[in-house]
Amino acid sequence: MNFNFQKDNQSYILNEHLWYDIATGLETNIIINRVFVKKQPHPYNECVKDSSSSFDSELYRTIIAKNITYTQSYCHSLCYQQEVIKKCGCYAKSFDKLNSLSPCLNQSQYTCMSVEYRNFLLNLSAMCTPYCPLECDSMIFQITTTSTGYPSLQYATKYLMNNSLIKSKFPNENLTYDLIKQSVLSLNVFYGDLAYIEYNQRPKTTFADLISNIGGILGVLIGASFLSILEIIEVLIEVLNFLFSRTKVFEISKPAKISNT
Repeated sequence: MNFNFQKDNQSYILNEHLWYDIATGLETNIIINRVFVKKQPHPYNECVKDSSSSFDSELYRTIIAKNITYTQSYCHSLCYQQEVIKKCGCYAKSFDKLNSLSPCLNQSQYTCMSVEYRNFLLNLSAMCTPYCPLECDSMIFQITTTSTGYPSLQYATKYLMNNSLIKSKFPNENLTYDLIKQSVLSLNVFYGDLAYIEYNQRPKTTFADLISNIGGILGVLIGASFLSILEIIEVLIEVLNFLFSRTKVFEISKPAKISNT
């Protein structure tokens, strides 16, 4: 199950295949809530921030040119599709067809796709990740499912048993409530809340803060050093003064020579 929605004039694609087993005889509700995570690019994280990044690869630029919000998972799927087109001569219908015109339809092509998908899973880090960096801005779906019995006896009797499309599926059988209950289901997919949660990563210390902190630390160190120099000079002056005073006292107290004449 793929989801595609618009935000800020860009298309967000959840490329992962989310598989849900939807049983007949049930009304299943898939409730979606969105969470956006925005990280800072290098040097804070090893990620790229859309077209503002200097990262360059054919896969990356292909996604940016489509005006689609870049995700690593979508880039990986295009990488796999490139290998399928190159090795099998057709494109996998579950992914973007890129420049190939014919889908993979026959058994030999399906076999080729299976081989390439196995190679893709085993060699993902070497084959695709160097060309598909991690995105800084990501989106997460928080999904909740609920289900209840479907259809009710009244609804089946009044509407479904008289539905021409359902009747055409059972031309040689008598429609009964049990048969309809075993054959139909109801699926509802909707946002649990039109609002969404957004997490923004911001630097704790900006470049201006860093310069300010360095200047403050240097100011403290230089100030301390200057005071220490003054103290050393003061000590030297006191020592010289003490030595000079001792010399004067010694000269004054020195006895005079007695003449023998």
